[in-house]
Amino acid sequence: MEHMGEKSTEMMKETRRQTAQTPEGGNPPKNNLRQSAKKGVAVIDGKTIEFVEKSLLGNKIKIRLPQNFKKMSPETAALKYPFQRRPDLIYSNESFSVNITFKHSQNPLKETDIDIFKDAMIQILKKTHPTAPWLEDGVKEINGKKIGCVDSLYPFWDIKIYSLMFFTELENKALLCSFNCTEEEMADWRPVAVREIMESLIIGPENLEDLEGVSP
Repeated sequence: MEHMGEKSTEMMKETRRQTAQTPEGGNPPKNNLRQSAKKGVAVIDGKTIEFVEKSLLGNKIKIRLPQNFKKMSPETAALKYPFQRRPDLIYSNESFSVNITFKHSQNPLKETDIDIFKDAMIQILKKTHPTAPWLEDGVKEINGKKIGCVDSLYPFWDIKIYSLMFFTELENKALLCSFNCTEEEMADWRPVAVREIMESLIIGPENLEDLEGVSP
């Protein structure tokens, strides 16, 4: 569990400051944002972003990601995550201010222990950032699988980083996923990260077949 705290700290350090520009007329109403997100489309900072389903980690999982996000190259990942246990996969926007990561760890985990795993993760994060505001945490069933999540806002230098960590069991080991962005981007991205990304996660080849064509 110790390396997970290291992972989350380094992940947040990687994100650089980006100032979100508000389009003329202001941000779109959040109700419109949620409605469009259900259709695989979201309006972020005045731009329409489409979400596409991707098979990752050797086709062991499926998840929807922003179509314009690119997979970070191993060379760039080595520079931005200069530690041994970097994520297996990192998807980012062009400015690297929004990142989505995946790590199939070696930590043993049973699905029945997701609640315990979540509580242990919270304790690690609270020790790492004792003054950080805590937003939300919980365990829910998504596409037939128990998923734990931890939602928080961390200080980093003179800015704050919004982080949504979600995790589950994959082949009896912990699958660690994360979404992070700057606080300026949080209002637009937070509901989208939950609805379009986390709640689209499908685990295991048998579930990939059973849930083919079913929207979360």
